Amino acid sequence: MKVNLRTTIGLLLTAGLCALYATLPFIGAVSLVNVAVRLLVFFPLFIVIIFVLYKIFPTLITKLHCPKIEKLLYDSWSDHRFVMILWAILLVCWTPTYLAYFPGIFGYDAPNQMQQILGLIPISAHHPLTHTAILGVFLEGGKLLFGDYNSGVAAFCLMQGIAVTGSIAYAFLLMKMKKTPFPIMIVCFLGCVFHPLLQVLAFNTTKDILFGVVFLHFTIRCYLWLTKQEEKTKKDMFWLIFWGIMTCLLRNQGKYIVLVLLVLCLLICRKERKFFISLGTVVIISQLFFTISTNVFGVVKTDVREMLSIPIQQMAFVCSQHMEDGDVNITQEEFDKFTMLVDVEHIPNYSQETADPIKNNFKTEVMKQDLWGYLKLYFSVGLKNPGYYLMAIRNMIYPYWNMPMNQYVFLTVENTFPHLSTEWGIEQTSILPQYKEFLTKCLFYTMAKQKVVILRFIQPGVCIWMMTALLGISIIQNNKAGLVAALTLFLFFGTLLLGPIALLRYIYPLALASPVIIASLCNVLEESKMQSDKK
Repeated sequence: MKVNLRTTIGLLLTAGLCALYATLPFIGAVSLVNVAVRLLVFFPLFIVIIFVLYKIFPTLITKLHCPKIEKLLYDSWSDHRFVMILWAILLVCWTPTYLAYFPGIFGYDAPNQMQQILGLIPISAHHPLTHTAILGVFLEGGKLLFGDYNSGVAAFCLMQGIAVTGSIAYAFLLMKMKKTPFPIMIVCFLGCVFHPLLQVLAFNTTKDILFGVVFLHFTIRCYLWLTKQEEKTKKDMFWLIFWGIMTCLLRNQGKYIVLVLLVLCLLICRKERKFFISLGTVVIISQLFFTISTNVFGVVKTDVREMLSIPIQQMAFVCSQHMEDGDVNITQEEFDKFTMLVDVEHIPNYSQETADPIKNNFKTEVMKQDLWGYLKLYFSVGLKNPGYYLMAIRNMIYPYWNMPMNQYVFLTVENTFPHLSTEWGIEQTSILPQYKEFLTKCLFYTMAKQKVVILRFIQPGVCIWMMTALLGISIIQNNKAGLVAALTLFLFFGTLLLGPIALLRYIYPLALASPVIIASLCNVLEESKMQSDKK
């Protein structure tokens, strides 16, 4: 490892993030001084660990190659054949899951979207309009053709399962293109085939699954653009723009992800003019869509409070402790001012895992009347209670790293608001009930066991550590494609950290992107080995 400014930045950034991840469990369990001490201990420790791994892994990866098998898979098989075979395997292995939860899991926000589809409540931008429209087409189509909404759910989940499996197969094409060692590729593929989380959520109607599909393709397109040596074609631009627009239309924060990525890429790869034009086109077209949907079709805008989950939760934590005579520093005047935003009777409903009980009763209009006054209140209380503010954040986001801390795994397999879905004739009628019971147990066991060490390696939180490694090694190696891919994933993850709760469905897009992360990591590490061998 050649020591220079770029290497130093990559090493310190990666070690700093890893130290922060390792310190998260202790926030709230020990004093702030002890938290700071642990952070300072973990930081140099991770510098040493990363330095050692950087020396070992490039050599290890090159020794994992299986030339004969890779010649068959990577050289003899065409890209189309490779993808179709993997896709077929995934479809065969996942079909029993579809039948087990047949017609699909009408979960999370789907009942609320259904109310919008039926005109029971106004159409709102709280849920992506595009996803609500797609779901509506399938549900109304099922009702029209077969006489019930259950058929629509079955068709939607079937379409979604085909899209997810096809996208995973396409992601493995990147491993073929970058000649990822076969043992790594096959372990990763088997993980995708048999992981209960990937299978079960693929047949859940929640909006995060289709978003995960288009976001995966957008990330791959960004990566391929920056690794392609020859001149980029109009076809390359079209697909980058298409998947970028779909990323924005299927997630409200998507346009911000693309916009920030555009700004960062101006610093990373200034010469890629067509790349900037493509990303800029994505932002403009997406914003045009949102403007038209709001002003022409009257779609109700998302309440600002949806973006204020963290500060609302922090203030509510301090105020709830104040009501319980906890050791917090807040004046009665400050407490009373906060109760103008959230009525005092709602504060005892504070939950450390989710901001929804408080956020849903937050008075946005009152805040707008004295925005600067409430900003001062937020910072004033925070300066006096930094530990409680940190604890409030930690309690909400830590399940992303340690899913056994999540109290809502059951939402993955159940229809939400069953009294509504049953009224519409939507209910699960499992064709393979015993397999459903087995899969549900596997999912709960995989996500709930903290002491089984091997299960920690298949937790969705592993993706966070892997993309952190990709970020650091890409900076060190000056690999722009790997860096942009890592930044794209990090920008998405950043939007999760601002959300009201940590749920399995939210991190699903990162889990889908695992093959891309692993392929990129292996490619960057092998490049570093080749560079060191030349020297």
